[in-house]
Amino acid sequence: MYLYLVQLMARIVPNAMPGKTRLFRLFLKDFVLQSDTVDVRGRYDLIYRVPDVRESVAFNLICFGLYEEATIKTIVSLLPSGGVFLDGVANIGSISLPIARMRPDV
Repeated sequence: MYLYLVQLMARIVPNAMPGKTRLFRLFLKDFVLQSDTVDVRGRYDLIYRVPDVRESVAFNLICFGLYEEATIKTIVSLLPSGGVFLDGVANIGSISLPIARMRPDV
């Protein structure tokens, strides 16, 4: 429940706010110590199962709902209709799952 509330607060705070990541690292400090595998709700109604909230991918998913947003937007804009996208190092799908939601034709 605590993680869910932190995620809600993080989504309300504008991404461009100076110190946003520092603030939410502080909020998650105690949670990280007891952390195990948790489910993180990302953008596009995606739920990621992350093995450790200390990883940068998980932290970015908590704070921003996406990991590497600029990379995702670039890939989406370059993919032709009906094209193929292969994510060779998918890990938890933090790049490939949002792309699949944004471009169901690929």
